[in-house]
This record gives sequence, C-alpha cells and structure tokens, in this order.
Amino acid sequence: MVLPHAPALSLLSALLGLLAAVGAVQAATVVSVAADGRVSLAGVGDIAAGTVLELRRGDDLLGFLEATKTKAGTSIRVIAGRAEAGAQAIAIERPRIRVGFLGGPEGERVSKELAVLCPGRVVSLGGEAELDAAKLDAVVITASAPEPQVRRFVEGGGTAIVDLAVYAAWAGGEARQITATERPVVEVVAASDATRGLAVGQAFTHFGRQATRPVCRCLDKARGGGQVLLALRPGKQPVAVEHRIGKGRLLALDLLAPNGEPGYDAGSVLKWVLPGNLLARSVRYTRALSYRLKTHDEYMKLQEAVAERVKGTWVREQVGVDSGGKPIWRFRMGSLDRPSFLLDGAIHAGEWLNPYLLLDLIDYLAHVPEADYRTRWLLRHYTVLVIPMLSGSMRQESFNGCDLNRNFDFRWDDYTRGYGWRKGRALKLRGAAPFSEPEARVVRDHIWNHPVVGYVNTHMHGLQHGAMFIAPHKLAAPRRRAFDAAAKIMAAHLRDRFLWKGPRQLVFRRSAHDGRTVPFAGNWAGYQGLWAVTTELAGGSDHSLHNKEVAFEGILAFLHAVGAEFAAGKRPWLGCPRTGFARPGGHKDATALVFTRGGKQTIAYRTNRGGGTLRLALPPEGCRLADEAGKPVAWQPGGDHCLLPMDTRRRFFLCGAATRQQVLDALKRATSIDDR
Repeated sequence: MVLPHAPALSLLSALLGLLAAVGAVQAATVVSVAADGRVSLAGVGDIAAGTVLELRRGDDLLGFLEATKTKAGTSIRVIAGRAEAGAQAIAIERPRIRVGFLGGPEGERVSKELAVLCPGRVVSLGGEAELDAAKLDAVVITASAPEPQVRRFVEGGGTAIVDLAVYAAWAGGEARQITATERPVVEVVAASDATRGLAVGQAFTHFGRQATRPVCRCLDKARGGGQVLLALRPGKQPVAVEHRIGKGRLLALDLLAPNGEPGYDAGSVLKWVLPGNLLARSVRYTRALSYRLKTHDEYMKLQEAVAERVKGTWVREQVGVDSGGKPIWRFRMGSLDRPSFLLDGAIHAGEWLNPYLLLDLIDYLAHVPEADYRTRWLLRHYTVLVIPMLSGSMRQESFNGCDLNRNFDFRWDDYTRGYGWRKGRALKLRGAAPFSEPEARVVRDHIWNHPVVGYVNTHMHGLQHGAMFIAPHKLAAPRRRAFDAAAKIMAAHLRDRFLWKGPRQLVFRRSAHDGRTVPFAGNWAGYQGLWAVTTELAGGSDHSLHNKEVAFEGILAFLHAVGAEFAAGKRPWLGCPRTGFARPGGHKDATALVFTRGGKQTIAYRTNRGGGTLRLALPPEGCRLADEAGKPVAWQPGGDHCLLPMDTRRRFFLCGAATRQQVLDALKRATSIDDR
C-alpha cells in the first residue's frame, strides 16, 4: 500500500494493492446454521477478522455477526440477536473511494491527515499524467498542477479537492493570507453535498497559526461558474468554492492554513468536513451545528418547532415538572403498551448539547430513509420515548441544588465523597433520599411502570476526554453482550469519517462505570435489569457536528443491538406490564420488579452486594423460584409465608394465584435478614 509520505510505487501496483484489500465479502451472502449452532456464510472465502455483518431477512433485522480470528482460521459468531438459515448477511464496509494525492513538502501535514482519513486507499501521484478517472475516484492537490488535466479528470466523473493557492494560480493570481488578531470565522453561504451538516448562515472558526497569530487564506472572488460555499466574515471573501464540471466536481478550499490538530483544535475542528463529505460521506445525520442557548425558553421554542414538524408521527406530552416548576416534556412514538426505549437529556442541564442531539434524533426518526431498514424495523416493533430536557435549571445542579445523576437508588447511601466540583458537597448533591428529586422520579416511574427494555442517558464533559460510550457498573449490569455488540457496530459505521487529534480517526470510545460505585441513572437502570448505556459528548459548537454524528451511530447501534436481542427472546420479562419496588424487606441494596406474564404475577429481584433471606407474606401454594435461565432455585415455604434467598443474581419468584396488589402489599410488609 502506498501512503502519501511513503516512497512512491507505480500507480498500477498501488491500485492492485487497494483492490486486494477490499476483501472477498459480497454485498449480501446467505447464512447457514449448523445443528450445533455454528454459523457460516455461503460462498464466502476469506473475511477479515473484526468485520461486523448485519443479519437480515426481507425487511426484518435479525441480528449481527462478527468475524473472529481463531487457531483454525476465521470463524463467524452471533454478537446480537439470532441467526437463521437462509438469512442474508451484509458486511458493514468502510468507504472504498480510491484517492490520489499530488503535493510537495508544503502538503506534508495534509498528506498525513488524508492517509489517516482514508487508510489504505491513498496513492501518491508522480504527476498530473497519472490523473486517470478510470483508476481513481478522487484526487487531493496541494502542489502546482496544470488546470486542463485536472478539468479532464473531473469531467470524466472524478472529484478534485485542491488548495486555494493552486486554484488561484490557474487564474494567474494567488490566495490572500489574512493575519488576524481575533480568530477568523467563516460563514456557510451555500448548500452542497460538501457542506452536509452545516446549515446556510452558520459560522465556525477556520484558521491556522503563524507564530502566535491566527491566519486564514481566501480569494478576492470566485472564478466564473464557481459556487462560493464558505466565505470569511465580515468581508465575504471566498474560502471554499465548488465547480460542477461534466460528471464530476472540483472543490477549492484552504487546506494548508488550518494547521492545528484536526477535529480538536480551534480553527482546525472542521477542516476535513467538506473533503470528508465528498470522499467518505462523513456527515450522515446532522443538519446543522448547535450553539449553546442561554435560557430555558429558547430551548422550549426549539422543542415546540420540532414538535410541530413531526406532528402525526410523534406525540409531545407533559410527564412532570422539575424542581423549579418547569414542565418536563416527553416525545413519544408508539403506544405505551409496547416494548420501549427511553432516552433522556439535560439531567445535568448545563450539558447543553444533549437536548439538541435528542431533538435531531426525534426529527430523524420521523423521516427515516428507506435505506435505513434497521431503524424502520425497530420502529415497527418498539415504542421510543424521548425526554430532551429533564431539568430546566440551565446549570449542572437542579433548582434544588442537587446533582440529579447522584439521586438514584444504586449504592446511594455510600455516596459520601465527591470529586472535582462536587468535592465536599456529596451529601447535599445526592439529595435527601433516593428519588427525592422530581426529575429523577420521572425517570424512575418510566422504568418502573412501562415496558422499557433499553435506556440511554446522555451527558457531556471536557474536550480532553473525548466522546465516550459507557456501560453501567459491572455490579449493576454484569452482562454486556448487547453493549459490546453496539460498540462494535458503531465502530464499524464510524470508520474513515472524521479525524481527531494525533491525527487519528475519531471514535466513540467504549468505557464502563467500573470504578467507584456511584448512584448514576445508568447504573440504576442496569440494576433494574434493563439494557442501559450512558453517552458523554465533548467540546463546543464547532465540535457539535462530529459529536452528534458519533452519538447518532452509538445510539442507533444500541437500539438495533438491544432490539435484536429482545426480539431473539432475551430478557422477555422486560416487555411485560410491571411495577417497581425499592428495597424489598428494607434491604438497602435490593430491588424488585413485579410483572405480569401469562396472567400470573412474578417478582424479579436481586441485590447489588451481599445477600440474605427475604420473608414474603404470601401463601406458598403454586409458587416457585427460578433463575434467569428458568432453572429451579431452592426456597423455603412456610404456612403463610415464603423464605426466598437473595444475592446478586437476579431471581424470579412466581407468586401462585396472588394478584398484583397482593404481591405489592406483601413486599411492603416483607422483612429481610442480611447475611453480611
């Protein structure tokens, strides 16, 4: 493989290497399932280890596969959902566009970044003679190149991305370099495939540094037939210009001036978005940058505008008020009696990007394109509940001065020490009791009273940590099959789309709350038995485009993986009507859900540490106890009561002929013996 900064081989030999790297997986292959459950793909030879494939039958999503390396070669395993013989397996493939680079020493940084954005697909060109639309799909040029050869390449269907200096030289001029005292800002002045994700009229920083001064290069005007896409404020000088020529397009923009860390440093955050959109369709969901608003009313106006736009698909309804008396609104798509997903934002109201993210998601789910059969399948079978703004305080604390993400009943009593801005304030921030705060009770009541199977809790933190996709603590949710599958699915979809400092590719970093046990919402939801994930985004307005794209991929991957797992029969009790119960028998580390299945009441219960015995005042006739796999578990029947073992394993107690109310009354009167 030839990288731009490596010794050049012939274009032909480099292209042969590119073609060999594509692999042998076809667009869709037929799945075979052996009697022992082993999965194979018909007609497929070698497949790269780590490849993730979707399992599909018609318009239905069945699950996901992964190719893994073994001593015997490469094997195929199901990572979420189920495999059925005759189903189709479709690999999630990275972009295949073939890119040439033509540049000298001045473009060394550009070549390095391009090679990271398009790994294994970039070849160094020895000169303009190698511009061949039959062998290349695109070319990036930072050195002098004759315009006629570039135009012929574009006319034949190629994409040319050229630095402003090259473009200006074709007209006998040069790009102007402006040295500024303030950070230069460019405005989006026209819509194009290249500006996908940036709305007309929006502005962002775009500059480099020369010594300590910000610099930006621009043109006096665009050449005839060119459409200005980005213009420098306030003078409107062109910074990016697009030409449609024959079957292709030419994009001229300032590639050399932005010399900070791509995707990270001010001025270079969005450097590769326009080229990336043309080379790899980088932006797929986001329509616009997001800007921090100052007031709750401004966010409510955004909500109302989205509610009007999606009317008929979503229902917007009030589900409570926050501790400051402001209404809490929920968007609902589907009926409340179906298995559901719950997503919420602004549990820390100072984390401003998440309400935007969730409103964008609502908009997307109202207009899912035909090509996204996975999400269309999901919406046919599941209800989606979205609360964009739990707290209207516009700061990290609630109106009551609480940290709402410390007010959930998972090791709540243990949370006595805070860190960072919480240091010395833990007892105040956690609230007077678990669920003392109305915002936390809204989340609790959704999970306790509706068939919610999956929960997404959204957050935002410092830029230095990067975006994170976080599993609950292992003591809350020890099994992570769906979470791990979602992490692999989203990683496959995010390949070759965005750059981050290094340079390296931007990822949604997989993590887990496995350090200190903290009463997070995500930990508590996982403790109830739900599939749960916490997202942490990072950065400012310029970073919002990348952040929302990675969040979309993470959230959709989670919904698809969990949806496939539940449809395959995993945790079926989560889809039943239910009522939650805190601390049965007074055991502070225990929880219970009472659900109805087959006309009978069942208690799903467990602790998060230690163990003991739960004395339940129910007649034992017709009762039985089982583990999550349905295997019987020993228990002690009494004359008018049942003695049930309690530990960190979730158990299921079928309550005979008792009604829901009788079971709840029995839980209220229950006592426990703590074995610790």
